[in-house]
Amino acid sequence: MTSSINVPTLQNASDHDLTGVVFGFTLGFGFFVICHAVKRTRKISAFTIMTWLTILVTSVSAWMVFFNLENIVHRPLAYYVVLSILWAIQSQCVLQIIVSRIVLIWSNPDHIRRLRWGVFTWVALINLSSIPARIQISAAYTKFETFWEPSEKTLCLLTDAFLNVIFIISVRKTLISNGLTKYNELVKFNVFVIGLSIALDLGIVSSMLGFNTLAIIDGKD
Repeated sequence: MTSSINVPTLQNASDHDLTGVVFGFTLGFGFFVICHAVKRTRKISAFTIMTWLTILVTSVSAWMVFFNLENIVHRPLAYYVVLSILWAIQSQCVLQIIVSRIVLIWSNPDHIRRLRWGVFTWVALINLSSIPARIQISAAYTKFETFWEPSEKTLCLLTDAFLNVIFIISVRKTLISNGLTKYNELVKFNVFVIGLSIALDLGIVSSMLGFNTLAIIDGKD
């Protein structure tokens, strides 16, 4: 076991510039998202709670990473534990939001239950797998993190895309095929959003291969 935990900081000008640009974009776009969410929130539901929880943990994570990269964080173990918890909550909420859209269309309770718990278990396993490397329990785990960090995000990306494809197929099979052609526009919009989301996520994962991985967390948030 290592005697101390090292927290990555801004190693060069590229890290600093990348973090500043992404963090600034996060603040601006985040403000727009919050204003839109306030207007759309009419009643409390599981969907609403997960949406606001995602916004909250994303904001806290972004500020934590920014403070860390500016050398303000001085308790690395607590930092990694809190950041891992926030990422676990965020990834669960984002994917369960997509699941909530799917189950509005599905009618089989057994299929709904399997989907909800299957996604929950799968994402939990992905999140748990990164903890040993994050708290640097050994040099081997720390080295493994370099490979696993982008792999973990790629698995979440693929899960996100898979669930969105299920949603589109369900809309076409259950609604559009039964004459509700007005949902064609919904399908087209979701295809566009999925494509844009995947492109952005791929860019972030690719950036992880060349930059300080924690500098990218602002972007994935």
